[in-house]
Amino acid sequence: MRKMGSSSAVDISAMQEIMLEFRAGKMVFDGKKFVPDSRKGLVRIGRGDEGLLHFQWLDRNLNAVEDDQIFFSEEAVFEKVNQALGRVYILKFNTDD
Repeated sequence: MRKMGSSSAVDISAMQEIMLEFRAGKMVFDGKKFVPDSRKGLVRIGRGDEGLLHFQWLDRNLNAVEDDQIFFSEEAVFEKVNQALGRVYILKFNTDD
């Protein structure tokens, strides 16, 4: 599984076109399992100024982009994790195991 960005907020230029945006937390791997991050977040999917697709997670309290994954639409899928309780989804890349 590919890690989603770094633990520090990064300065990212504004999206040219926001295609989808919704409130969402995120999960972090603690070495043995995935656990919920307590921060409030926002997922944003859109097209950047360079024309590429971006999947971003923003910290809503800081109003800062923390994770920014750039991808082509045919190389990733956003799907529900059936093994988890509640609403847990994963951005899975075709190259992931």
